[in-house]
Amino acid sequence: MRKKDITGIRFGKLIPIKPVYRKWNKIIWECLCDCGKKTFLSVGQLSSGRTISCGCSKESYIKTPRNKTHGLYHSPLYIVWKGMKARCLNPKDPRYSRYGGRGIKICLKWIDFKGFYEDMFPGYEKELQIDRVDNNGNYCKENCRWTTAKINCNNRYY
Repeated sequence: MRKKDITGIRFGKLIPIKPVYRKWNKIIWECLCDCGKKTFLSVGQLSSGRTISCGCSKESYIKTPRNKTHGLYHSPLYIVWKGMKARCLNPKDPRYSRYGGRGIKICLKWIDFKGFYEDMFPGYEKELQIDRVDNNGNYCKENCRWTTAKINCNNRYY
């Protein structure tokens, strides 16, 4: 096995300093990380691109929240929005015939949860339901309000 000199070549946050020993016919290098810690890796581990630091990058990656756009995925408000979309946009939803099937639409801003949140969060309380003032009108800021279940039941289409 020939020795490849990688002294001083940067691999992510790591710079190999010197070869220190052999393990399973591979040369293990002492590497200095940008954070100041030393670690020991083979040429293959460094050149593959999978190991880019001593582990300090992994810690910052774990601490950074991922796939969070609004953080309200399981909130009651999000569930209301999801139900509204299902009733109006999903022909497989059992309530579709009473909403999307008869032409009730959702305004473009509310297709995205952020738009719905901006318009409807003020005045929202957990025990209230979304209600369309004009029962034949679409879901939009001008036609929707938060109301009690009793009032909502009186505003039905038959």
